[in-house]
Amino acid sequence: MPDKPKDPIAHHLEFLGYQCHSKPDDWVHCEHPKRFNLSYRKFPFGWRLHSAAYLGRTLGDVRHSLLDGLNALNEKSIVVKFSLNRDADGDFFVRARAYFNGVYSRTGFGVFMDVWHSDLEMLSELPTVREEAESPDEEEDAPAENARVVN
Repeated sequence: MPDKPKDPIAHHLEFLGYQCHSKPDDWVHCEHPKRFNLSYRKFPFGWRLHSAAYLGRTLGDVRHSLLDGLNALNEKSIVVKFSLNRDADGDFFVRARAYFNGVYSRTGFGVFMDVWHSDLEMLSELPTVREEAESPDEEEDAPAENARVVN
């Protein structure tokens, strides 16, 4: 069983419905039943938070509009910065990253998390990425549930 973190950020996130587990590399992974999972780590001047939304192995014809959309989100977001990345397996993902600066306070971190969640909700504005069909015929007949939206 993974260790339960004992820092105030973990306690606050657990109050918000996350389940937090310490990892050997000093990161804490937090899972939520309805929100994006996130990871955080303490740094000298605060805490860094990361979250990721996986898009699949290919972006098809939406790569440029996805990049334009991420740039627009970065202009509108308050605490989160978004980037398009690829993992070691070649899958694309959108990374959300923010830094909670300073000393923890319940009110301050609560406001920060409200803004974090609000910024992440903007991911629904991004274009839909379709999974690759196995054959040309499947693409035409593919039901809407085969489309993955980053939200």
